[in-house]
Amino acid sequence: MDNQRNLLIRPALALVGIDILERPTFDALVNELRYKGYLTNGRSVTIEEQVLMFLDIVVHNNSMRQTAFKYRRGLFTVQRYFHEVLDALVSLYPKYVNLNSTGGTPERLLDPKYELFKKCLGALDGVFIPATIPADQQAPCGNRKGFIAQNVMAVVNFNFEIVYLLAGWEGSAHDGTVLADAFQKDFEQARAGLRPANPKELYNLRHASLRNMVERIFGCMKAKFKVLRSPGEHHINRQVQLVYTLAVLWNFTRRHQQLDDDEVLEDDNNEESASTAAAAVGTAPQRRTKWDNKAMKGKRLSLAAKLWAQYQVYLAGRN
Repeated sequence: MDNQRNLLIRPALALVGIDILERPTFDALVNELRYKGYLTNGRSVTIEEQVLMFLDIVVHNNSMRQTAFKYRRGLFTVQRYFHEVLDALVSLYPKYVNLNSTGGTPERLLDPKYELFKKCLGALDGVFIPATIPADQQAPCGNRKGFIAQNVMAVVNFNFEIVYLLAGWEGSAHDGTVLADAFQKDFEQARAGLRPANPKELYNLRHASLRNMVERIFGCMKAKFKVLRSPGEHHINRQVQLVYTLAVLWNFTRRHQQLDDDEVLEDDNNEESASTAAAAVGTAPQRRTKWDNKAMKGKRLSLAAKLWAQYQVYLAGRN
């Protein structure tokens, strides 16, 4: 029995050390790629092994050469199938990354303190993904944190699914530049603290707590897919494509197996993380655009007033 067949008969969580997929989820992924015609068996490399080699690279951030040695395949073979699987998974993007949520009102938004946000489609924010770029092209790609990166604008819903991505912007591009600042912002010049002193501060705290979901989800993705921490040998175009592909895998996994949401919500009951996020937003440069108009300001003020009234009732109940 050959090496790959031995791997495939192991228990559900033992796919070559890739414990992000249970066996039924892996089978579902392979079957979908096969039936849609996105992948076909090679002369000596099955679709299963093609996907396993791809996962070995993106999960462990192994080099092509390391994976070739592990699977006893030629380097060219591994490179070929890595790119074929990458392209195949990107083809699933419209199906798995969209605004069609897999559930009803998320449990998190049933919490009274977030009730006024229950009609939100999701949280929008920018995240930095480390990038490897030739030295003569790095100037616009340095970010404010001091490393070379691509700026990824993401929208996530509160079922912890990614519903929109815009990847490939230079790390120096501010979030407002990437998407024209067209999203609900915090109140400027209002501090963020654990004990808000007025409606604007409370709004900033609640808003930042929800918006911080983007950072949390991408933090989990970087833990599961180590290639997002350091893309290494991949061309920049492939690095951008990897972000879209791994978003597909993230959503696919959430829809096909039961996941522990505690890793995303580990700080949800500790608003200190939210206040830190809100403070960071308050100090970041925010461009003024046509989107930041009276209507949006009015909506923020209305929400802030309702949140403050709710908060006063809560405080009165504690006394």
